[in-house]
Amino acid sequence: MKTYEQLAPYEQRVVDELDDLVNKSEKLESFFSTDVFDGLEEFDKFLLEQQALAMDLYISCLRARIRKFTSAPTE
Repeated sequence: MKTYEQLAPYEQRVVDELDDLVNKSEKLESFFSTDVFDGLEEFDKFLLEQQALAMDLYISCLRARIRKFTSAPTE
C-alpha cells in the first residue's frame, strides 16, 4: 500500500486537485446560507445548486482515484 509520500507526481496532482475542489465546494455550500444567495434569481440559484452537485460527483471520482493509487501495491 502506498503512502502519500510515495505518490507519483501525477497522483499528487490529483490529491492537490481534490483538496482545492473540496475547499471550493465548502465555500459554495456556505454561500447557499447567505442573504446574497437568497436574493438571486431562481434560475441562478438552480445553476449554482447544479454546480454544487457536479462538484460533489467530481470529488467522489477524485477520491476513488486516490483510493486506487494508495491501495495499489508498491513496486
